[in-house]
Amino acid sequence: MSRERLHLLFFSPCGGTAEVNRALARDVDADLFLHDCTTPAARQASLHFGPEDRVFMAFPVYGGRMPRNLDEVFRNIAGNGARCALVAVYGNREFEGALLDLFAIAVKKGFLPVAAVAAVAQHSLAPQVAAGRPDAEDRNQLAAFGRRIMAAMRTDARLERAPGAYPEWKLPRGASLFPVTDREKCVACGQCASVCPAAAISEADFTATDEERCIVCAACAKYCPTGARQMGAPENREKLAHHLLTAASRRKEPELWLGGTAR
Repeated sequence: MSRERLHLLFFSPCGGTAEVNRALARDVDADLFLHDCTTPAARQASLHFGPEDRVFMAFPVYGGRMPRNLDEVFRNIAGNGARCALVAVYGNREFEGALLDLFAIAVKKGFLPVAAVAAVAQHSLAPQVAAGRPDAEDRNQLAAFGRRIMAAMRTDARLERAPGAYPEWKLPRGASLFPVTDREKCVACGQCASVCPAAAISEADFTATDEERCIVCAACAKYCPTGARQMGAPENREKLAHHLLTAASRRKEPELWLGGTAR
């Protein structure tokens, strides 16, 4: 009897989403395949699954929604009947409409959703929020979720709808967080452009950002070796951090929703 194939598909500009997905798969006994779909270069090849494949697809939540380049990320991906778990990773505030977004595109691309997970990772724009998460407690709970999801995937369980609601929350007034660059600190190494998941940084000028393409993920700031890139002006970062520390003060725990079986 052949072993099950479990595919971890993730979009993880700052690393937290990938950590959550790996934690879900930690105790699963299956052949494991990783598919990092974060950067445009990583998404060039077609990625086609089939009915025998199991897929945990994990994406970060930005302002209660999936990343706005979600259609582009899924352009070369086809489910072809693969059973999947939808995973939304948020910074301890709320996941709101993110799982609704992911459910819609998964079905459109031919996947069969069986489960949904909402989990917490360190906030990318305000790292003091949910610092250190996913932590050991999260990982143990997520690993237990992973085993339950795989068991459900061996049945005819189907998730009929995704949990959540579309958000009303908005950034505090005036708190623009598009990346800004200190030209004196920038050494034109190109690291920011290489990690940008939206191709928003041109090699012609590493200090500039195309705000029409930017998804405000903070990868360029996190991986800038000189600290030249930051997410918005200092006063805007402080305003957001204060807002989030108030709005997300209570620790949120991972949540799991499993689809029912046909009768």
